[in-house]
Formats: sequence, structure tokens, C-alpha cells
Amino acid sequence: MDGYRNLIFNHIMPGLGYMALTDLSEQRIRAFYRKLSKEGLGDRSVWCIHLLLRRVLEEACRNGLIPENPARRISVEHSGVPEASHMHSGQIKRYLNAAQELRA
Repeated sequence: MDGYRNLIFNHIMPGLGYMALTDLSEQRIRAFYRKLSKEGLGDRSVWCIHLLLRRVLEEACRNGLIPENPARRISVEHSGVPEASHMHSGQIKRYLNAAQELRA
């Protein structure tokens, strides 16, 4: 849980939190990943951020907040690390709620 909080509050929210969900695009997310890499964040961390962001945006799609997941077609390579386990919808909802509270 602390790892997810770190990714959300230290990377995703500062990098994308100012943007409405509907303004997120594949290009903007790719630029966000490039910026994280340029700032010295490791490949594994960028990969973890991608996995989390992709799952959260997928939940936003299921909830009708955005028509499609812009992170779905992005592939972030990280060899040697197994795919992270799936998050439960309750976990994703808590993360989305926390993100909305930050904007208020």
C-alpha cells in the first residue's frame, strides 16, 4: 500500500494530477514517462508507475469517466520482472477517490 501511495503522490499526481482525465492522451503519458526517466527515475519505477496508471485508467473507463484508456496501447519494457498482481476494484476506487480529494 505504501508503495502505491509513493507512486501516486510523488510521481503521478505531480506529473499528471493537474490534468483532467479526459485530457490524458497516449502522447502525454509517453512524455510523462520520458520526463520521469530524464529526471533519473529508474526503468523499474517507470514500469511500476505505468502498471498502476494503466490499471487506474482502466477502472476509470469501466466507471464511465473516460471513453478509453490512453495507457492501454503503451508498452513499457522492463525485463526480468514479473507482471505485478492485479489490483482489486476496491483498491483502485480508493486511489481514484484519494486523487479526487487532492484536487479539491
